[in-house]
Order: sequence, then structure tokens, then C-alpha cells
Amino acid sequence: MRVDTYIRAWIKQDPNLIVTVFTETATYHERALDEPIRDHAGIREYWRTKVQESQRNITCELLKPLPGGEYGHRGVASGV
Repeated sequence: MRVDTYIRAWIKQDPNLIVTVFTETATYHERALDEPIRDHAGIREYWRTKVQESQRNITCELLKPLPGGEYGHRGVASGV
């Protein structure tokens, strides 16, 4: 399940693991109104500079799984 991988990537702060849940041409939106982070290289670099270098002791859990549909499985996750 990709949500499990996403949560594990947050907890481990692993940029190589996080990109496995995205397509090569994915966009990552950290903040709704900011310019999205584009493709695997951009997402990996964001994780190296923002997540690995500036965040510690991350916990993350799935709060609510949402039904699939056009975009596949989705959910609401919370991290601190």
C-alpha cells in the first residue's frame, strides 16, 4: 500500500523511498498556493533540504483513508 510507504518515508526521512510513491512526472504541493515541486528529482531535493536537514523526530499516521476513484487510493495523513 502506497500510504504505508509514504508514512514510512516520513518517519525515516528517506528521499529515495518517498519518490517511490510518485510517478516520474508527479508534482508535490507542500503549500496550496506555492509553486508545486516537480518530478522525482525535485521531490527528492525538497526532501533532502527541507525534511532531512530541518526536521527531527517525525511521527506520521493515517487519519482517514478515502475511497479510490480516478486518482487511486488517497488519504489524510497527519505528521508532526
